[in-house]
Amino acid sequence: MNDILIGMGDLTEATQGDVRSVEERTRILARLQKSDSRRLGEKEWEIAILKEELEKHKLAIEALTRFLIEKQVVDEKELLDFVSEVDAEDGAIDGKLAIDTSRNRPRRLVFEKKPRRKMIIPGSEGETTAQPDQAT
Repeated sequence: MNDILIGMGDLTEATQGDVRSVEERTRILARLQKSDSRRLGEKEWEIAILKEELEKHKLAIEALTRFLIEKQVVDEKELLDFVSEVDAEDGAIDGKLAIDTSRNRPRRLVFEKKPRRKMIIPGSEGETTAQPDQAT
């Protein structure tokens, strides 16, 4: 009879150990869930910031495009041709410009130096060419 009680004691200890193990795993899972929830909230915040930045950039580009065309600084076809030229610079003509997603990239826009295009400047004795920064 004592052997049966001892066996039941072992069973009780084993069951209590299982319960403690399940409780510990439950605590760990709860911490992980809280951590995942926090990370998800941070990602949602980052997405909201990126959307706001995108909307501001979209507005600036739209305003500049309209302004340049309306002031006849450039005509629409010339601008579209130039956009196509820039589109090809990343190696793919796909209507977008590849973004460097490395963590070491600057948070501001960085423009590569390109050779300047020559502008035709009407002169008093015919037309001459000059660099854009020389035109006044």
